[in-house]
Amino acid sequence: MSDPIASLDGNAAESPDSANRRRALETAIREAVGDAISVHRHLGLPMATWQNGQVVWIPANELPASGADE
Repeated sequence: MSDPIASLDGNAAESPDSANRRRALETAIREAVGDAISVHRHLGLPMATWQNGQVVWIPANELPASGADE
């Protein structure tokens, strides 16, 4: 059985089915992050993120206008 992590970082061949599932998962995650950012901006709530080994709170007015960049 192949190592699933190796296929994600390009060290092993990835089957077409696996690649399709990975792309679908990445798309779903991007959309969910965008939705979460939009909700936080709309409600004026800060959002927590992880930067340099620490939790960082980003004020709602500093969140990107579109979650598509995240």
